[in-house]
Amino acid sequence: AADPSARLSKLPVLTGTELRAELEGWNDTAGQVPPICVHEGFQAQVARDPGAIAAQFESERWTYAELNRQANQIARRLRGLGVGPEVLVGVCMATGLPRLAALLGIWKAGGGYVPLDPALPAGRLSFMIADTAMAVLLADDSTMARLPPASDDVAVVCLDRGREHIRATDGTEDRAGDDADLTDVGVAPSNVAYVIYTSGSTGQPKGVVVEHRQAVNFLHGMIGHWKIGAADVVLQFASLSFDASVQEMFMPLLGGARVLLAPADTLHSPPRLAALMREARVTFACLTPSVASLLADEQFTDLRALMCGGEEVPSELVRRWLRPGLSFVNDYGPTETTVTAVFMELDASTQLPPPIGRPSHPNYRAYVLDGDLNPVPAGVAGELHIGGAGVARGYLNRPELTMERFITDPFTPGGRLYKTGDLARRRPDGTLVFTGRIDSQVKIRGLRIELGEIEAALAAHPAIAQAVATVITDQAGQQQLAAYLRPAHGTMPAAAEIRQHLASRLPGYMIPAHLISIDQIPLTTSGKIDKAALPAPQIAPAGQHREPPATLIETILVDLYATVLGLAQLGATDGFFDAGGNSLQAMRLISVLDNELGVDVGVAAVFLAPTPRQLAALLRDRHGLLDDELGPDGIDGIDGIGQLGDERDAQVASVE
Repeated sequence: AADPSARLSKLPVLTGTELRAELEGWNDTAGQVPPICVHEGFQAQVARDPGAIAAQFESERWTYAELNRQANQIARRLRGLGVGPEVLVGVCMATGLPRLAALLGIWKAGGGYVPLDPALPAGRLSFMIADTAMAVLLADDSTMARLPPASDDVAVVCLDRGREHIRATDGTEDRAGDDADLTDVGVAPSNVAYVIYTSGSTGQPKGVVVEHRQAVNFLHGMIGHWKIGAADVVLQFASLSFDASVQEMFMPLLGGARVLLAPADTLHSPPRLAALMREARVTFACLTPSVASLLADEQFTDLRALMCGGEEVPSELVRRWLRPGLSFVNDYGPTETTVTAVFMELDASTQLPPPIGRPSHPNYRAYVLDGDLNPVPAGVAGELHIGGAGVARGYLNRPELTMERFITDPFTPGGRLYKTGDLARRRPDGTLVFTGRIDSQVKIRGLRIELGEIEAALAAHPAIAQAVATVITDQAGQQQLAAYLRPAHGTMPAAAEIRQHLASRLPGYMIPAHLISIDQIPLTTSGKIDKAALPAPQIAPAGQHREPPATLIETILVDLYATVLGLAQLGATDGFFDAGGNSLQAMRLISVLDNELGVDVGVAAVFLAPTPRQLAALLRDRHGLLDDELGPDGIDGIDGIGQLGDERDAQVASVE
């Protein structure tokens, strides 16, 4: 009434007290962070305790001094190749101590690293190499053959992992004195530290540029909050292509703790992973909820903090993990806001569903805003915006998208906000609760996926006229990717052909488990795709021939496959992945096999022998398990395979 010409969108909804809580009280995180680069923090720790163990991989251990020495040698090699501030270096190396030294060496030379997962399709790797205009690409003996052809502008350096000192395989020797830290490189906290690619809605991945100052601010906050020190052992679980790896590697190295690295077959086998964590006395780990659920019934005497992020944390998982002496943490943070933006330690009194907390790192801020960037009241859903020192520089070579998602902070002079695209609401105490997505981005098993990128890859197939990607929930309650395809010429290509087409363009985790042919894509009255009207996938079409199991082990495996996949029927020659299985469910199957039969074959066995019949043969050959033909008494008539009576269903239910 006082100003009839005022726009409704500008009228205040919150009281003054509520507004102060949103802008100040719940974002009171100001703190001092040293203006250094990440590797300088590591070098300071080397000076404090050079003889302490910095990193461990299987039986190999490097002290802080040794890791620093190896990194310095790589840095000098890179300087000779022209690496300096704002120069990007690709890293396509197997997990191990040399890769850790390579990352530090890139920083010491002044450059920024770009993770190149050797498991990615060659086309995707080629795009990332070209998009970053990287000057140098570091590889090792195990990854050289997987690299796509690089242009003459890219120097490919193979670091020999089999020598006492890391050096190029061209025989170049390191001169005396080259082990010392480099000086006068000219790198500053505002220079790029790394570029990590995430799924893109336009059909191509986009590179997020994170600077040293953002990484240092985050790492400094984590070390201070968790009091990371010499007694800690931190598990390095995440792929280098995901920014959780930054926390796992460099939080311990800047805090004086130990990094524990492990080969993929250990990380992907729950029994082996649990055994490793106990043997190495891991105190801090970061896992996706899907993986944490596989370890919830294990006992870890030394584990004091488990951070779960990347996807929603189920209430039941919280109850299973709560135990004396362990902090179970729900965290949240897009790559664009440097690893973890908000987190919350959960306990028995936590109101469910589990909240994601409030900003806890120095100089981080979080706001729940409406479409006009006005704060909304507690309890009202709005878009979550992250501000402060963790906000990345932006997207590499994507100025329009950077301007769209990285906006001016209306509450902090000179500040920026990242529009997360996530919906959230506040509880009365200011803690945030994630409620969903605004756009078509999804997260499955902690992996960020733009459905538009999948649709673009499918549409590139000449026999597909239209494609719609979506997420379904299977009978086991697991989220799965599904694609509905309208053939261009009336006939649907074979599923194997489509999967091969996608495998040349997308990472494996982005290939839909279900490919459904459809004559017409349903539309709403407004002409938009009506995903709610899409038919449910028929995983096991009626009348499909299923080969019955012929032996005891085959019978057990068919039953276990069906349980893990949530299927009512399965045959002895049905492939695990053809039936909708994914890598996480393969890990579950490995856990069940360990519990049921006392064998640990590793998750690779499911890929090598995907059908129950093939896996039965593998178990017989490797472990000598009985593979007798079924007699009139069925399973009860055969001995020698462990306790497989009434306990079996209870064990499987426990694993699930």
